Amino acid sequence: MYRLFAWVSASSPSPTPSLGVDNSLVQPGPWYAVIVTALIVALVILLFSLNRHLKRVDFENPDD
Repeated sequence: MYRLFAWVSASSPSPTPSLGVDNSLVQPGPWYAVIVTALIVALVILLFSLNRHLKRVDFENPDD
């Protein structure tokens, strides 16, 4: 098992970080906005659905 961990840790990351790409020029782009907006809309829909379902639940206290 030790040999496996040594082999995995010895490998270099792919792709190598020395490709000469300027990180200040890399931007998320329009698809980032589309995906984040879709996730926010889905979250709001799920919260409304959860709220509606919780209103239907009858939380009764057990009789002592």
